Amino acid sequence: MVKLRALSMVVLAALVCTAEAEQVKFSVTADGWDELAPVLPEINLRAGGPGDFMVTPGDICPCADVREIFDTSPGYGPSFPWYPNVGNHEMPGEGDESYYGENMDYLRQYYWDRMSGAVNPGPPGCVETTYSFDAGPVHIVCINEYWNGQTAPGSDVAVPWGDVVPQLRAWLADDLANTTKKWRLVFGHEPAYPQPDEYWGDARHVGDSLDQNPANRDAFWDVLEEYHVGAYICGHTHRYSHYQPLGSDVWQIDCAQARGTGKYDTFLIIEADDADIRFDVYRSLDTGQFSMTDSWSLFAIPGDASGDWIVDIVDLTALAANWSAVSPGDKTWDQGDFNNDLIVDIVDLTAMAANWTPVGSPPPVPEPGFALLLLAGFPWLLRRRSGQVLRWRSGTR
Repeated sequence: MVKLRALSMVVLAALVCTAEAEQVKFSVTADGWDELAPVLPEINLRAGGPGDFMVTPGDICPCADVREIFDTSPGYGPSFPWYPNVGNHEMPGEGDESYYGENMDYLRQYYWDRMSGAVNPGPPGCVETTYSFDAGPVHIVCINEYWNGQTAPGSDVAVPWGDVVPQLRAWLADDLANTTKKWRLVFGHEPAYPQPDEYWGDARHVGDSLDQNPANRDAFWDVLEEYHVGAYICGHTHRYSHYQPLGSDVWQIDCAQARGTGKYDTFLIIEADDADIRFDVYRSLDTGQFSMTDSWSLFAIPGDASGDWIVDIVDLTALAANWSAVSPGDKTWDQGDFNNDLIVDIVDLTAMAANWTPVGSPPPVPEPGFALLLLAGFPWLLRRRSGQVLRWRSGTR
């Protein structure tokens, strides 16, 4: 009996260690073309390296040259796992450069050389350029939005602009239905809802991304909603944004471009374990070097400005100090902007009230007049200012 108990303890310890091992860190770059090289050492310097692998949601061309950049860069090398996604500039006939017609051939062969057997293959007609795989507690899906849904040769490059045809949606739904991973991320090249750059305020490709076919776009988003995808991650616009359509639980993250040190240059670091999945966003913003400009979690609590998972007087003080109902600005999560509209106002206060956490208690259902009671304390709170710099998070649950 003693031996059986000892064996049980060993098995239990092994199970605990296995659970603790369910974590992953990886990087995301998009639209870097063969100008990616200066970004890779910045990832090493600013984020401590690229993590376990990198995903690139499109516009890689010339693909062979980009792979060579990884092969010859310190901290990466020939064995570094890289998961490329198809973009519009991988399409034959896109542009005048002769290498455009070679990119899809390269990506198809890259699948067989480096990914076959390690990923779940895409549907017939799109086997090599749509795939999924697991990484720690995360299920990752990369889709080819230029497939027309058929199986004839070349059907995986037959759509001239991004679209998610019914056959691709059906494969995606089946793939997502068969994962047990807590976090699900879908990568594709074009945004469903093109947004302005969150810092510079300008937009590109509005009306000629997935929004060019609203019916297919909406049906695609419904699949993401139904199967509890946390975020759809894209590129194409060269503008960074993270956006959540009204009433949706799914985020869209446009990771801009990764080229040199231009004003739009961006890379993402994603870290996940069983408790949390966090997105750290690094941008150059025309400063000549990258720095973290955004850090947020999918499941952070609206009202939790300090990121301590408790909504209390600390958070209310931050919100009060940045109240801007009269004078909108560029407010952030740690300043009380919980719905990411750059204004700290009654909407944010209501979110805080809904998640207010009494000491030692779980968040209760708020009383109807609670938001008004919080407002009543604002004259005193507004005279207080905190000099603490807080790392902010955003998201909903």
